[in-house]
Amino acid sequence: MGYWLAGIIFFFITFGPRFYSFMNYGFGFSDLGLYSQFLAALSHNNFNPFIPSWGKEFFKIKSQPILVLLYPLSKFSISPVCFLFLDEISIFMTAAVCARHSKKSGHPQVFNYALFFAVLFSQSYFSVLHGAARMTLWAQIPLALLVSEFFLKRRILFLFTFSTLLIALDLNFWILGVALGVMSLITRSNRWNFKARVLTSAPILVPSILGFLASGGFIFDRELFFQIHQDNLLNWFIGFWFLPLLCPEMLIAAFLALGVRLSSSFHDPSILIPLGAIGSSMVLVRLKIRDDWLVKLFSSGLVATAIYLNLISSDPFFSFWKNDRWIVTENSTAISNMVAKISPQNSVAANDFISPHLAFTKYMISLGATGPGSPVDYVLSVHESTHYDRDPRYTLVESHSSSGARLLHKIK
Repeated sequence: MGYWLAGIIFFFITFGPRFYSFMNYGFGFSDLGLYSQFLAALSHNNFNPFIPSWGKEFFKIKSQPILVLLYPLSKFSISPVCFLFLDEISIFMTAAVCARHSKKSGHPQVFNYALFFAVLFSQSYFSVLHGAARMTLWAQIPLALLVSEFFLKRRILFLFTFSTLLIALDLNFWILGVALGVMSLITRSNRWNFKARVLTSAPILVPSILGFLASGGFIFDRELFFQIHQDNLLNWFIGFWFLPLLCPEMLIAAFLALGVRLSSSFHDPSILIPLGAIGSSMVLVRLKIRDDWLVKLFSSGLVATAIYLNLISSDPFFSFWKNDRWIVTENSTAISNMVAKISPQNSVAANDFISPHLAFTKYMISLGATGPGSPVDYVLSVHESTHYDRDPRYTLVESHSSSGARLLHKIK
C-alpha cells in the first residue's frame, strides 16, 4: 500500500504541472515535438519519417529503433500527452524494480520503502521531467532490470532480453552492456567454470556488440564525464550516502556510460539513479549490515536527502502548490485557437515550442529551419519576425497582441 500511495503522490505532483506546462506551450521541438511528429507519422504507417526541421529521417537523428513498438498506440492516439504519461510510468516502474531488488537481497521493509522513495523522488528524475519524452527515462526500466539480474541470478534468457531492450531503446547503451558483459565474465563465484562464465556474459555482449556496429562508432570524452557531469555525480553520491563509491561495478558502469557518446548524443545523468540504488543495496549486503538502527539510519537518510536535493533545486517539486501551475493562460488559449484553424492536410511552419501541438499536420517545420524557398500553407509565429511577413503570397488571418502570436495563410 505504501508503494502505491507514494506513486499517487508522485503522479499528482508531477503530471498535473507538466500537463499544464504542455498546454501553456512549455515544451520544445527537440524534447517533445520531434517524438510527436514521429508518432503522427506512425499512424500513417510511416516507420521512418523525414523530419523537415532537421533535414533527416527520424532514425538518423535518434538511434532508438524500439520506438516502432509505439505503432499500436498511434492507431488510438497521437497526442503528445501520451509521452508525458509514459515518462511518469517509466519512473514509477524503475523505482519498483529497485525496491524489488532490495527485497530479494534480504533487506528490511523499511529500507525497501526508502529506496523506492529515493528513486521515485530523485532530483535527477525531476530535472528530466522538466523536459519531455526523454528516451533516457524510458530506458530506466530495462536498465534497472538488467543491473538487478546481473547482481542476483544472471539467468541467460533474462540477461539477453533486458540487454536487447536497453540497446534497442538507445544504441548508446552498448557501452554499458559491454561493461556488464565483461564483468559477468570475470566475476563468477565459481572461477574455474569457463562455460558458465561465457553463458552468462554472451547474452549481454552479443546485443551490445551488435549495437556498437549499428551505432557506427563512438567518442570517449573525459571532459564530458569530469566537468559537465561533476555536479550530477556529486548529487548521486550524496543522494545515496556515498554508498555507490563502495560498489566498483557501478562506478565502472557510470564512468563508461557517461563518458561515451555517439556523435553529439550522450546519456542523461539520470541513468545514475538505478545504478546507485541497486549498487547501494549490494553494498549493504556485502558489508553484512543487518543492525536495525543502522538500516533505519540509512533509510531515513535516503528519504531526507531526496527531499532536500529537490527543495534546493530551481523548481522544487514542480512548485505544485502554486496556482499558476494548474491553469491555462489567456495567451496560450489564443495560440490554441489559431492552432485549431490548421487542418491535418495543411503544411505549417511554427516556433519550436508550438511544434508539439502541430505534429498532426502532414508537414510541419520549425521556423528556424525555413528559408525564402520554403512555402507552407500556414505560418504561426509568436514574437518572431519571419521572411513570411514580407512575402506577398501570405496574408494575416489572425493576431493576438498580448501573446504576440500571428497566423498567416498562403493565398497564392
